[in-house]
Amino acid sequence: MAEDSKGQRFRPVSVVVRAAAVLRTCWLILGMTLLLGLLLEGLYRAQGALRGAGRTVPAHPEAGEAWWDQWVVTGGVVNGPSRYDPYRGWWPSEFTTRYMQVDRAGRRRTVPPPDPGPVQLRVLFLGGSVMWGYTTPDSLTIPSLVARRLRALGYPRVELSNMAQPAYNTTQGLITLLLELRGGARPDVVISLDGNNDALAALREGHAGAALGEGDLARRSAVGWRGLGANLLGLSRYSALVRRLVAFYQEGRVGGTAGSEGRSCDDIAQQYVRLVAAGETLGRGLGFAPVFLWQPHWATTGKPLSAWERSIRAEPGFVALLRRCTVVVDSLKAERPDSAYVSLTHMFDSDSGTIFLDEFGHMTPQGNERVAGRVAEMLVAKLRSQAGLPR
Repeated sequence: MAEDSKGQRFRPVSVVVRAAAVLRTCWLILGMTLLLGLLLEGLYRAQGALRGAGRTVPAHPEAGEAWWDQWVVTGGVVNGPSRYDPYRGWWPSEFTTRYMQVDRAGRRRTVPPPDPGPVQLRVLFLGGSVMWGYTTPDSLTIPSLVARRLRALGYPRVELSNMAQPAYNTTQGLITLLLELRGGARPDVVISLDGNNDALAALREGHAGAALGEGDLARRSAVGWRGLGANLLGLSRYSALVRRLVAFYQEGRVGGTAGSEGRSCDDIAQQYVRLVAAGETLGRGLGFAPVFLWQPHWATTGKPLSAWERSIRAEPGFVALLRRCTVVVDSLKAERPDSAYVSLTHMFDSDSGTIFLDEFGHMTPQGNERVAGRVAEMLVAKLRSQAGLPR
């Protein structure tokens, strides 16, 4: 039995016993903490389910459409095959379903395709899931409806490329444009539909200019470089309660108060205005006409809401943030009425039917048709000016 400098004896057995007791206590605390966390998570999810069960939600406006069942199963194929892209975060791989097709270049199919012969106009579409056509089949996306209108007006050889992608913001759209130009594309017109994702990403990620999902992408890319504790903490993203607490914190930072909301919208709007200016500069240098459409949205429309639209719910802070940002962007762009910016915010104000499907601004085919009609008018004016005809 060993002695210390004071002659006191160490008892190895008692040391082991004390260490085991400490470990047992720590394990008990950890286990109780995990159990309490699971209990709180269960209670939070249960109360959410109970609140949802108490609400009467009308039938989805597209529930009777032929493509609806497949859309429900696949989630609009928004989670289809994709690959890592060093510039944009992700980019879709080629895939085909009954109602949706994405080619090898990542373009959503536009139908009808142009007729053979000299191309009358080349148009590149950019934006997020609204332009991509998240809730519709290929034939009812905005670019496809534009193609149909132009054909009916006597322009069957217009080449329309749908390069929009779900969750993309204005920055990612411009990066996509740069990559297309780098690859040799020479569009005559570039049309970008944005707004929702610029504001939503700022709310979710905590700063203006963010890309949706950038935090998750950063966590995934850091796997193998982080410590065990960080990897274990990363599991918290699967918790609905943790996500709600994070959203509450970010709401306080980004949209929780009038002051912080205003500062965030100023940043979002200034960045958007600079991106529009960058697109205009590219257009002047390379000979294409840019058009930046601020998308119509359920949160900013002045239309009388249908029963379905009244049932839509958004995450905390988002509605106020997008409304404020829309006002700021409009006021900044009003200073330059000759710019490439066009606001579609109020285009449905007189509609009483259902246009908006969810908090992200996805629209019914009727809504897509109206936007397509506005875009077709712009393209016909361009075609007529090229032909030397009065607009």
